[in-house]
Amino acid sequence: MSKYDSVSAERVPAMARPVISVELPPGPQGVPVLGWNVEALRWSKDPVSYLARLYQEYGTLSVWNPQRPFRVFAFAPEHNQKILANPELFQVKPDRKGKDQAQSSAMMTLRTGLLRLDGEEHKQHRKLMAPAFHHKQVEAYAEMMAAMTHKMIDAWSLHEVRDIEDDLRRLVHRVAMKAVLSLDDESEIQTLNELIETMLSSAPRAFMLPFDLPGSSYRKMMKSANGIVAFLQALVERKRPNADACRDILAMMISARNEEGTGFDSAELIAEAYNALCHESSASTLVWTLFLLAQHPQVYEDLVEELSSELRGGNPGIEQLSRLPLLDRVLKESMRLIPTAPFGTRFNVEPCQMGAYELPKNAAVTFSQFITHRLPEIYERPKCFLPERWETYKPTPYEYFPFGAGRHNCIGAAFAMLEMKMVLAILLQRYRVAVPPNLRIDHIFQLSLRPRKGLLMSVAATDSRCARSPVTGNVHALVELG
Repeated sequence: MSKYDSVSAERVPAMARPVISVELPPGPQGVPVLGWNVEALRWSKDPVSYLARLYQEYGTLSVWNPQRPFRVFAFAPEHNQKILANPELFQVKPDRKGKDQAQSSAMMTLRTGLLRLDGEEHKQHRKLMAPAFHHKQVEAYAEMMAAMTHKMIDAWSLHEVRDIEDDLRRLVHRVAMKAVLSLDDESEIQTLNELIETMLSSAPRAFMLPFDLPGSSYRKMMKSANGIVAFLQALVERKRPNADACRDILAMMISARNEEGTGFDSAELIAEAYNALCHESSASTLVWTLFLLAQHPQVYEDLVEELSSELRGGNPGIEQLSRLPLLDRVLKESMRLIPTAPFGTRFNVEPCQMGAYELPKNAAVTFSQFITHRLPEIYERPKCFLPERWETYKPTPYEYFPFGAGRHNCIGAAFAMLEMKMVLAILLQRYRVAVPPNLRIDHIFQLSLRPRKGLLMSVAATDSRCARSPVTGNVHALVELG
C-alpha cells in the first residue's frame, strides 16, 4: 500500500452465514402503469439524496420490487464486505446474453477500461498497469504537480472572486495529460479537452434518448468519442517506437508485458489511457476541501500554521508530506464527509444471500460510500467536519473506502493523494480563500459529486482573517455548518 493512500487495510473477520428470512425485504412501491420508472427518475435526478432517503425510510437494505428484487440497495459495512470482497460473485458488468448495440463503437472502447473489467481480464490488466502507478513512479510527478499549481495561482489576484472549481478542474486535467500522455502542445491539450468535455456533457441526455438523430446529444457524444479514440490512437502509434525511453503512464503501458510476453493491444491502450486521464474525483475533493476549510476557520488556521512551520513557504518534498498530519486528516475527513465517488453497483452472477434475504441472479446491488461514511454507529456526529476524529480512529476498509475496496480499488489512489496534498500545501501557503456571503451551493452528481454551478471563492492574503460565511442550497444536506 502506498504511503499516500489514506485507506486502512485492517482485516475484517469473516461473516457467519445469515439465517434466511421468509419475509420480503422493504423498499418503495412501484407506481401503477409507470411501474418503477418513477423511482428510476428520482434516482437518476439526484442519486445522493435518493440513497439518503432510502436509508432513512428502509434502513441498510432495501429493494425495488420485493417479489423480484432487480435493484438492491445495501449500505452496512457487512454488506460492503460481501459485495467488494467477493469479485467472482459480484461483478461490475451484468450477465446479459444480448450484445450492446454500440459494442463496437468508440464510446464502448472508452468504457472498457480497468474499472469495467472482471475476473482474469481485470487481473491481467491491473498487473500490467501496476508499475506505472507504483509509488516510486508516482513520486516522479511531484515537481510537475508543484510547477503546474504555481502556474495556476500565479494568474490569481488579491481581492478577486474566482470559480475555484473551474480553476482546479483545469489544473487536475492538465496534470493528468502531462503524467499520462506527456502532452505539452497547447493546441493538442485544448483539442483533447474539448472532445472530452463535449462527450461528458452530452452523455446524460444521450443515454436517456439513445437515438442517432441530427443535432441530438447522442450524435454529439458519439462524434466526440470517435474524436477521442482517433486522438489517442494517433498518440499510441507516435509513442510506440520509443516507448521504452519515456516515463509517462501511456508509454509504460505500451511497454508492459506479462509472463508470456503479451501486452495491451491498441484498443486496450486507448481505453486504459482514457480512464487514466479521468481525475474528476480529485478535482471535486479539492473543491470540497477548500469549501470545508473556509467554513471552519479554526481548522483552516491550524492547517496554515502546520504548513508554514514545516514548509516555510516552499514546495513540500516527499518526506515532508509525511510530517503534515493535519493535512492528511483534513483530506481524510473531506473524503469521508463528501466522497466524490458516492456509490457503486455490482451484479451477482449467481443467486445469493444478502443479509437475511435471498437475491436472484443478476440483481443490480448498489453500495454507497456516502451512506456508510455517515452511519452514526460508526462515526460520532457523522455530518460534522471533524478532522480530529482521525487522530485515533482506524476504520476497516468496508467502513471507510473513498477509493473503493477489494480488487477494484482505485489503482491511482497514491497519485490522487500526492496531487491533492501538493496542491493544497502550495495554494494555502500563498492565498486565503473564502466563500462570499449567502452564496447558493447545490450538489449534483456528474461523474463525481460536485457543486452544481461551480464554487465562487474570494482570494485574499494569507494573513487575512475570515469568518465562516452563511451559505444556502442543498449543501446543508451534505454537512452541518453550525
